[in-house]
Amino acid sequence: MKKSILLLLTVVLVIGCSSLKVTKLYNKAAGLVYQKQYKDAEDTINDILILDKEYTNAYILRAIIRQINNNIDPAIDDLQTAIKLDKNNYIAHFNLGNLYFVKGDYENALVHYSSSITCNKSFPDAYLNRANTYMKLKRYDEALKDYRYFISVSNNQKEKITKMIKILEESEQ
Repeated sequence: MKKSILLLLTVVLVIGCSSLKVTKLYNKAAGLVYQKQYKDAEDTINDILILDKEYTNAYILRAIIRQINNNIDPAIDDLQTAIKLDKNNYIAHFNLGNLYFVKGDYENALVHYSSSITCNKSFPDAYLNRANTYMKLKRYDEALKDYRYFISVSNNQKEKITKMIKILEESEQ
């Protein structure tokens, strides 16, 4: 009995230490990204993933680095992995939508912006980007709805979006 308790305590301590180490490495990687030291940040993230292959935020951060470095397909792979690990991660869906938008794959962008909204209805940027995607797809009524919602909850780009709404409303008449 004492041996099993001691073994369990050892396992808990190792997991706790590993988790603490992963958190410290993640914070280091995020700091390196902030300092635009992308190679060192990506190396640190790779170290994290050796310790914990299911650390969702590491995949998201590495995808951001890869996007900055214009490595779009590997960034997409990282975000798809993050979503497999956490299907409700609105940030992963949002960033994946952004990558598909950049690639001109508006249907997939729309899917992921919508998923981001489903996961977090109070994330205004997903509404704005989905509206912009609807515009690319010439689905103006849906774009108008998202633009209206966006300016009702955000002051970001309010003047520009208000002008867009006015143009869309006039084109409806």
